[in-house]
Amino acid sequence: MFRVLTQPYPISKTFKSQIWVASIISSGVFFLLFVFQPFGLDRLPVPLLYWLIIGYTAVCFITMMANYLIIKILFPRFFTENTWKVYKEILWILWTVLIVSLANGLYGIMLGRFELGLPHSFDILFITFVVAIAPVSLMVILKHNLLLKKNLRLATQLNQNLQQYHHHTEITNKNTQSLQITFKSDEKKGELTIDLDSFFYAQASDNYLEIYYLKNEKLQKALLRNTLKNIEMDFAAFPQLFRCHRSFLINLNNIKKVEGNSQGYKLTFEKTDFQVPVARNLAKVFKEKIRD
Repeated sequence: MFRVLTQPYPISKTFKSQIWVASIISSGVFFLLFVFQPFGLDRLPVPLLYWLIIGYTAVCFITMMANYLIIKILFPRFFTENTWKVYKEILWILWTVLIVSLANGLYGIMLGRFELGLPHSFDILFITFVVAIAPVSLMVILKHNLLLKKNLRLATQLNQNLQQYHHHTEITNKNTQSLQITFKSDEKKGELTIDLDSFFYAQASDNYLEIYYLKNEKLQKALLRNTLKNIEMDFAAFPQLFRCHRSFLINLNNIKKVEGNSQGYKLTFEKTDFQVPVARNLAKVFKEKIRD
């Protein structure tokens, strides 16, 4: 049980995705209040009822977006795919539930809807938080398990496709002379020219690129000042070079194995334990690439 909490979990905490999530949840709040009219809302006259429900809905949406933006500003590295785990997803959802409940509680007190007083309102918030722990945790863990099983199954199929791709590539390359590629640098010195077959992958690191390649049967790393966008354009004529992630450009010919977890697919190469991620929005393109 506790081991699953530290497992990788897919993250989708972009501004666009947060607007979508906040809109869905706010719409749910509007629907529940409008249809069931709890907390004595059914005793209110119609015009006031509608404005009050719209107010709660707006508070929910604004609070969720403000919460996301504040966390993003104060902790810019908080939402990163490589460090996002099951327990982080659970804590994030519980924190969101708590902060939205607090905002709506204060909104109700300001309007005079609750006569419990502030201390009792905080008691209700605490109870809401505790009650939410079990269903939220269960929901996240179930989603993790479903995604893990799905991606492990698909990774098995991808490895079969990869073997066929490598077999086809070996036949094609038998009568072809080895090509060389040159990684250019924004600086006057520092260009790197290597055999295409020896190149594994390039990783973006701030304004630099880390180039990983094989030399004398040993993994080498070179650091150049450039961007993946420029490199991708320079190597557009090489179909085996594929940008599988915003931070990685890979050589499809040198992939050793495809592995899967709840976040998606991870690619492994010879001589290194590091796993290169495949962005979820590029997973379909990757499948098509190794089917060719």
